[in-house]
Amino acid sequence: MEIGRTLWAAMMPEGYTGRGFGIFADFTDRYGNRVSVHESSLASEPCVWISCDVTEATAESYKSAGVVPSAHLTVDMARRVRDALTEFIESPKVLVYYPFGD
Repeated sequence: MEIGRTLWAAMMPEGYTGRGFGIFADFTDRYGNRVSVHESSLASEPCVWISCDVTEATAESYKSAGVVPSAHLTVDMARRVRDALTEFIESPKVLVYYPFGD
């Protein structure tokens, strides 16, 4: 019984949006930008957003360098994104839609 509860808890999102969609990761990257992995509200199939909300200072430096704003991740941060995507892929909503992992 305890093992089942532990496994289920491990698959739960970190939190939820105001509309009730799962937030699988939400953290600050190496340059202070907010990175999040959260469930989409798309009704036709399960999808996930990977967002990087850059700070004003970072946006200016990217703009002057001609670079597209992106998350700058350490190895541990990259693992966190990987784990968040794995949780989304293995969530009950996705498994119902893609029961054989297609």
